[in-house]
This record gives sequence, C-alpha cells and structure tokens, in this order.
Amino acid sequence: MCHATAGPLESASERILPGGIREPGWRAARRPQDAGLIDSHYSSAHVASANQFCQRENTHRAGGVRLEGFVMINRPNRVRRACRRGLAATETAIMLPLLVIVVFGAIELANGIFLQQTLSVAAYEGARALCRPGATRQEGEQRIVEVLLAREVDDYDIDISPAITATTPRNTEITVSITAPASEYSVGPVRFFQGKALRREVRMVRL
Repeated sequence: MCHATAGPLESASERILPGGIREPGWRAARRPQDAGLIDSHYSSAHVASANQFCQRENTHRAGGVRLEGFVMINRPNRVRRACRRGLAATETAIMLPLLVIVVFGAIELANGIFLQQTLSVAAYEGARALCRPGATRQEGEQRIVEVLLAREVDDYDIDISPAITATTPRNTEITVSITAPASEYSVGPVRFFQGKALRREVRMVRL
C-alpha cells in the first residue's frame, strides 16, 4: 500500500514515487527516514497531494493496473474487452432468430389482414352491384374482379347465390362469397397461413 506523510522536500520540480521512480513536474514528499522528525517547512498541501497520488495508485493496483515508470499497463482490461465481444456475439446468436420471427411474423399477419379486408370490400361491391334492378350475374362478377385486381389479388373463387338474372324479383336475398388462398400471399420464412384460405361473405336484398 502506498502512503505519504510529511517530510523534507525532495525537489521543487520532481517527486519520488514508491519504488524509487522519479516523476518530474511535481512538488512531492518522500517518507522521511526518521518517522518522528517532521520538517516544519513541509506544508499540509504537499502531503495532501502526495496522499491523493497514493490513493490513485492503490486504486489502480486494486483494479488490475500496474505502473511501470510513467506507463500504465492494463492487460486485464484487454481480457475484459475480449469477454465483452464474445458475450455480444452470443447475445446476437440468441436474439437474431427471435428478431427474424417477430419481423416476418408481423409482415405475415399484415398480409393476412390486407387480404381479408380486400375480400370483404370486393364481396360488398359485388353484392351492391347485383342488388340494382335489372342487374345480372356478369355485372356483379365484373365489379368483384375490378376490386380484386386493383389490390393485386389474382387467385380467388367467387360464389353467387341464387342465380341472378335481369328478371330476378325484388326482395330476393343475394349472397356473395369470395375465397382466396392466404398462403399465396405469404412471404419470408414465417408462414402462419400455410395451407389456409380466407373467405368473406356478404348478403343483401335485391331492390
């Protein structure tokens, strides 16, 4: 342990560190040979300065840093940095698969919601077109196809019941259902809708 007490000045421009190391540019003290003799010319400020240095030196030694002349060598810190890099690589290897699942899972869910909403709008527009007086099945299907193509949905199945013609009486309940495979619109490694199909149905009364 390093400790400094009052004693005669070694020099006005240098001080002697533990181990006989000379450090220029300081007014410092050295432990006197006779601990009972204290130089009255030695101020308390000098003693405090020397004690602060000793505290720093002891702290460095406790933390694995040692002094060689005027150079501080911190080999254990290099080991700590290497350990931190290894820990970061391990954390990345653990968290990366989870991050991929979350990201592509969110994309998969968004695509499924988009497809379901598209089928709902298309079925509604088709039933609305069929409810007009004198409308035919072809007009209803044409309107459905327009909505689906506008949203880039090209794989679907349309079912309209009953058979609608220009002479279909008023107050006839018309059912329009559209089915589309959800797996066709999946991207990435996460496929929650693999092998599944979405279906939307709308019912209206002919005017």
